[in-house]
Amino acid sequence: MKYYILKNASNANGWDMFPAGEAINYTLDSESLSVPHEIEIGSMVIGYRSAPKDRFYSLFKVVNVSDKTLLFEKELEVNGGISISEVRPEIRELMESDYSGIFEIEKPDYESICNSMFVYASTDFVGKPFIGTNEKKNIEESKSKSLQQIFYGAPGTGKSHFVKCDEKVKRADEKNLVFRTTFHPDSDYSTFVGAYKPTMKTVPNQYKAVVGKDEEITYSFIPQAFLQAYIAAWNNQEENVFLVIEEINRGNCAQIFGDLFQLLDRDDDGYSEYPIKADKDLAKYLINGKDEEGKEILTNKDGIKDSKLKLPNNLYIWATMNTSDQSLFPIDSAFKRRWDWRYIPIAQGRNEDGTEKRWEIEGQGENSWWTFIQGINEVIDVTTHSEDKKLGFFFCKAQDGVVKKETFVNKVVFYLWNDVFKVYGFKSEIFDKKGKDDKTEKITFKSFYNGDGSVNEETMSVFVKNVMAKASKESTDSENLDVSGDDDTQS
Repeated sequence: MKYYILKNASNANGWDMFPAGEAINYTLDSESLSVPHEIEIGSMVIGYRSAPKDRFYSLFKVVNVSDKTLLFEKELEVNGGISISEVRPEIRELMESDYSGIFEIEKPDYESICNSMFVYASTDFVGKPFIGTNEKKNIEESKSKSLQQIFYGAPGTGKSHFVKCDEKVKRADEKNLVFRTTFHPDSDYSTFVGAYKPTMKTVPNQYKAVVGKDEEITYSFIPQAFLQAYIAAWNNQEENVFLVIEEINRGNCAQIFGDLFQLLDRDDDGYSEYPIKADKDLAKYLINGKDEEGKEILTNKDGIKDSKLKLPNNLYIWATMNTSDQSLFPIDSAFKRRWDWRYIPIAQGRNEDGTEKRWEIEGQGENSWWTFIQGINEVIDVTTHSEDKKLGFFFCKAQDGVVKKETFVNKVVFYLWNDVFKVYGFKSEIFDKKGKDDKTEKITFKSFYNGDGSVNEETMSVFVKNVMAKASKESTDSENLDVSGDDDTQS
């Protein structure tokens, strides 16, 4: 088997619309370029794109070869791409040169890039192993050791669902070993870790003539999500324990984590490399604390050895966030680099059996919701150049596969008018409709409603069809891709 990099392919940015397992033609139009004679069916090709960023983005298998055309089968897609910093200097220099086309690389270079690509792949690996069994097993193990991950992407891409449906998380959830919390602007160390709080405690009644018991206010240490997960992980060393943080960028991470930040540095075995001294209240709770049945809170005292905290290697901390410029609080680079990052792309939702969810917008036909999503995201991209403003498939919920018109207007249209185009303007033709005397006029937000507050179906239908037309054009262009290797301006 041989290995190649395909560099600077014109229109290659459209290839991310093809699902894994689908075939794609690659044609060399330039007379100065040709398919390498030695390339064989079964060869593996890593796709590289220099614009808008220098990234390795896809993996393909060669399934057919002719003089000027290669037929690829797409194996996986890495939305956001893998940086060229992942490769050795010689390969990096070649990536940064003016060379354009297909060139062969050595197997170690191929495996090095694939190691990173496989970990961050946004679509499932399909087909036969693209490298040897042992190498694939090592990559799988590397992926499974991502103890600290942040899943990020546009609103509605299903980040929380992705975490919830992970097989390891599902198995842990069945054993009540998944602990969840959501960050918000008022979150702090005490709401994340724990603190003394007033609670009601039952005490014997002081009046002998009265049968029963009274309650009085007392102060007890109340553990929160982090500490609950920490204790569960140390007490269940043979199990995986998950702390899931939703909307991690909506809280002040520096304030919330405090000195726990230091624990996020893990050694090769997955334990915290730099233990921290627990404060007196926390140490007392972990050393001497007992539950309502009188059993020790922390049975494995390695978790508070020498009054220090240390994350065990079975404690996974996974978080979700919308793309960074929607953050209420900035996340500094020191915090970011202690996490693995996984981009969740905008893609059509799927059922548990893997089939596509063909949701419709009420009255607009089957699969109209996904067509609308594609169209509106194309307009948002051209208008704002901002990924975080786009809509994911799960931006709103459908009822029996139908996005109701009230939901569509009150949630989707409201979002588009107030959070997207209000800032950037309504110049796009998607906001055009025929008015009196066939004159073109702009669709306004209030025109989506009748006088009684019900949805104006005529305005809604015009708007939806305008947007869907954008998706139709985009799909047509993608289905007729004739990708040439002599133009690196569109790669």
